[in-house]
Order: sequence, then structure tokens, then C-alpha cells
Amino acid sequence: NFATLGGSKLTDMAMTMDPANMLAMGGAALAGMTKNMDAANMATLGGGKLVDIATTLDAAAFGIMGGAAIADMTKNLDPANMGALGGAKLADMAKTMDPTNMAALGGAKLADMAKTMDPANMGALGGAKLADMAKTMDLTNMAALGGAKLTDMTKTMNTDNIATLGSDKAGNIAKSLNDDNFKDLGGNKVASLAKVMGGNTLKDIGSDKAKGMAKAMEKDDLNTLNSDQIVGLASGIDATAISDLGSDKLVTMVDKIDVAAVKDLGTDSLSSMMSGVQGTQIADLDDDKKVSILDGLGANFFGATKSSFTDIDQSLTDDNRPKITAPEVPTKITSTNKPNSFFARAGLFTTKK
Repeated sequence: NFATLGGSKLTDMAMTMDPANMLAMGGAALAGMTKNMDAANMATLGGGKLVDIATTLDAAAFGIMGGAAIADMTKNLDPANMGALGGAKLADMAKTMDPTNMAALGGAKLADMAKTMDPANMGALGGAKLADMAKTMDLTNMAALGGAKLTDMTKTMNTDNIATLGSDKAGNIAKSLNDDNFKDLGGNKVASLAKVMGGNTLKDIGSDKAKGMAKAMEKDDLNTLNSDQIVGLASGIDATAISDLGSDKLVTMVDKIDVAAVKDLGTDSLSSMMSGVQGTQIADLDDDKKVSILDGLGANFFGATKSSFTDIDQSLTDDNRPKITAPEVPTKITSTNKPNSFFARAGLFTTKK
């Protein structure tokens, strides 16, 4: 019957109803009526009436409407309308939308919906739907949503939900969070984002964001990342700032990087990382890792594959052992037989202040 009337007539009917009339009509009938309106009809109704309708509907009634009609309805709601409607109703609406409906609605409106939801509303909506919402938002939408709400959304997602985001969207989330957001999100979730982002994305999110992620993760979280992800994270942090992570995290990162990948850090990053690691921690690294660090720093002057002087000595033959040739011309110092007098001359050395 509603379909027979058509959207324009149904819109005229709805315009004459107040909330009490809608409540008397019941959610199922009201949903059936609204389902037969198109986006233009809903635009005619306006946000106020649409809020009255949506307030009368429960989750089952939204199911009758279907995701496409709910998307059309939401397009005509502004942030104030959504605020009046409340997070619980918006969560019920979002539950009914599939990724196609959300794409039709657009990231800006989805961000407005998410702004109105609290953690309980998001928990009721579920991680899979929140991931669908996040996938539809671009970096501008996420910035408008704000770090705190993005954190609440990401907290509600499990590892599988976060994996569906893909590298670029996970990267956009990271770009939209600050140090406090990362800390609130927790090391486990931050590590999940890092795994989905991968080395290349981690390298390009900006030094402050990469450092914020590393600070939020504990050693156990860092240990769940693979070599490529650690290299990307470390390379993404400015070389002058990476030592701030502390020796325990730095040595965990170095230890996790594959021997062949140490050189990918670059001399500056590797040097800064190693400057923050304690000598006893370096001693505990595998020998091949120590050699790869020397290679990465361009400091393996013996071309050695061993890490101790005894092993280096034993690995060299007479043919490849470095040789120091005797000077062909005696120096003035040695020829005087008075080196003490030479070095005792006043003004020869100055102390650096």
C-alpha cells in the first residue's frame, strides 16, 4: 500500500505527523512508509522530521527500512539532528547499512554519526561495522572526527576488523592520532595497526606519529612485529629523536630486525639507535647481528664475519691479514730519541672546552 501511494504522498503524510502520531503509528508501519521515500522526498521532510521518524524506530524497524533508505535518511541529517537523535539510534541505523550503503552516504556523514556515539554505542555497533565506516572515511573525515573518537572506534575493532582496513586506511588512522591517543589505544592495538600498515606506510606517516606508536608499544608488542615493520617504524622516526625510546625498546627493535635488513635502516638511524643501547645489551646480541651493525655503520674495517677479536684473528690468513708497512723515512720524532721532550712542548695541545 505504501508503494502504491508513492514517495511524494507519503512525504505529505509524514509532514503532518508529530512525534505522538508517529508513536501511535508504530515503528514497523513508519519504517514501511519511510522505506518508500527516496532521497528527494526525505530532503523535503527535512532533518527535524527525519529525527522524529528515526526516534520512533527500533533496530527491527530499521531492518525493515533497509540500508539504502537509512543512508538516504542520514544524508539529510546535520550534526545537530544526529545529536538530537543520539548515539544509540545512530548505531542501530549504522548496523543496517552495508559497505555500499556507507559509500553512498559518504565519509563526512559517517564521521558525523561516529562523533555522536560513545564507546557503549560503538560496542553495540560492533568492530566490523566500525571498520566499514572507517574504510569509507578519508584523512579529512578522520581529522574532523578527531583522535579521541577514532581511538574509541579502533579500540572496539579486533585484529580481524583492523586487518580489513588495509594499509592506507590504517595509516590514515595513525596520522590522525596523537601520543595520548596512542597511549589510550594501547600497545596491542597499536601493534595491530602497525602490522596492517607495513614498513612502507610506517616509514611515511611522519616522525611524531611513528615515535608515538613506538612509545605506546611495550617490548612484547614490538616483538610481535616482523623485521620489515620494525625497519619502517624506526626509519620513520627522525634520527635525532629515536634514542628517546630508551635502551630496552631500542635493543628489542634491533634484535628483531633480520641480519640482511639492518643496512636498510641507513647509517643515521642505525647509529642513533645503537647510541641509545647499553654496552651489555649489545654484547648479548647474536654475533651475526653485531657484524651486520658494523657493516651498516661502515665500520667493519677488517671485513670480518666474526664479532670478537679472537675470532677475527683466527679467521684471517697471512694473505688477507691487514699489514702495516714500516716507514721508509724515519720521522723527526723517533730520530731524536727524545719523544718525551717533543710532546712536552708548551702549547702543542689545547683542551676542548
